[in-house]
Amino acid sequence: MRFGSPIPGSQSQWLLACSVLLAAACGSDPDSLMDAGAADAMADSTMALDSEAPDRGGLADASRDGEPGDSGSDDGATDAGPADGGPADVGPADSGPVDMGPREEPPEITFYTNFETDQWGPDGEREPPGNFWEVDHGLPRTTDHPESPLRVGRGGSGRALWLGSYNNDSTRNEVGKDNALSFEEHWMGVSVNIQVPLDRSRIIIQNRLLADGSSRTVNAISLRQGSEPGRLYFSLPTDVDSVDTRPTNGAGSNTESVFFDYTEGEWIDIVLHYRGAFGADYDGPDTSRFERTVGFDPRSDGFIEIWVNGEQIVDHVGTTAYRYAREGEEVTGIITPKIGPYWSSGNDPLGDVFYDNYRLWVGPGGSYADLDPSR
Repeated sequence: MRFGSPIPGSQSQWLLACSVLLAAACGSDPDSLMDAGAADAMADSTMALDSEAPDRGGLADASRDGEPGDSGSDDGATDAGPADGGPADVGPADSGPVDMGPREEPPEITFYTNFETDQWGPDGEREPPGNFWEVDHGLPRTTDHPESPLRVGRGGSGRALWLGSYNNDSTRNEVGKDNALSFEEHWMGVSVNIQVPLDRSRIIIQNRLLADGSSRTVNAISLRQGSEPGRLYFSLPTDVDSVDTRPTNGAGSNTESVFFDYTEGEWIDIVLHYRGAFGADYDGPDTSRFERTVGFDPRSDGFIEIWVNGEQIVDHVGTTAYRYAREGEEVTGIITPKIGPYWSSGNDPLGDVFYDNYRLWVGPGGSYADLDPSR
């Protein structure tokens, strides 16, 4: 729980009512107790823990249309089935917009898994409520597994989640949290440890933007393996001229690539801050349906901020999402975050990646310190 969360009005009224009843029972002056209770509630609501994010920076090592030398093959970074154009494996959770509704509680950490317990549901079934993942490509492993190349989690203790080619699946080894995010402002923090790299441009993390009847869209954010040793990159939908362009090369179509260095076998601490929008310069078709779904008109500027190991490498304001799936279906503004290697049907299974201290924060008021996965 984040310090500084105000007491909701209904809870404050309940506390005051209890004070009155207690005063009546003890023969005290109810008015004096009510004043003290109100003062205590007000003091609690103003208590806060101040924290600052690292210095802001700009986009680093950025290039358009994916990594240089990318063949442009369908990265298929979805549950969309094989890359040969077969039917999309969307599932009931991807069936359409979700009514986010009014927010009565203050925003805070909405999802957290440190993988000290098995925080996922049965293979192929909807996950239980709470801090649990859904799996559909074989149950994941942890650092407790006898074949794990890594023995402990982030910080040198506890467990971490292991996802990799051991499942010998034709496309991926992922876990996801259906519909956990949207265009609405949100934060994500996670630690990643790559023991065996993936093939170039293959996906390690993806925040999957859903569409009506399809998931063959451009991801809101993807973390991918670079072609050079010790290089990763984020692919980001930041081009306003591509908002109405249907993706032809999969979930990375017409995206900007932001590269950074990493050391194989060492933990990488990643924090993302995102708000989805088509950009203030977007002049395409009507967007009123999106406004009803996500609570604001996406014909405005969104933003993407990304920190890697405490250093900000992305500070972008403008377009942060594209509007259409491959066959012209409109996105809904709903996002399913996923972690785990995606190698696609066009590649052999390759990659061993560990994940720890995964957090989501939905709504304003978050900070780097709230999501910092190194803690």
